[in-house]
Amino acid sequence: MVLALAAFLTAFYIGRQIVMIFFGTPRSKAAPHASESFRVVTVPLMILAALSVLGGLFNFPGVSTLEKWLAHTLGETTNASFLWSVAGASLLLALLGLGLAWLVYGHVTHPQQKEQA
Repeated sequence: MVLALAAFLTAFYIGRQIVMIFFGTPRSKAAPHASESFRVVTVPLMILAALSVLGGLFNFPGVSTLEKWLAHTLGETTNASFLWSVAGASLLLALLGLGLAWLVYGHVTHPQQKEQA
């Protein structure tokens, strides 16, 4: 139950960040003039993103490559089975968290908007 609550709150927080950053209005005078980071920052982030996707594919349901790769370290393990009910409940909680974040923060006006109106 605690993990389900943590998944919901994480999705809500990520939804809030998406709404505030990508769909919100600038909240400072410097924000409209912000520029993209230099390549020294962007390229390592792109590499980390690619590696995280690759790492996720190592343990894709039914593949278990990560489990086989770590077998010499972990010793004898039992195969964990993929449960569609757990995956569905997790997806539902994530979508509910994102939806609630959109409802709560999607229509929030910032102080600068109120002054201009």
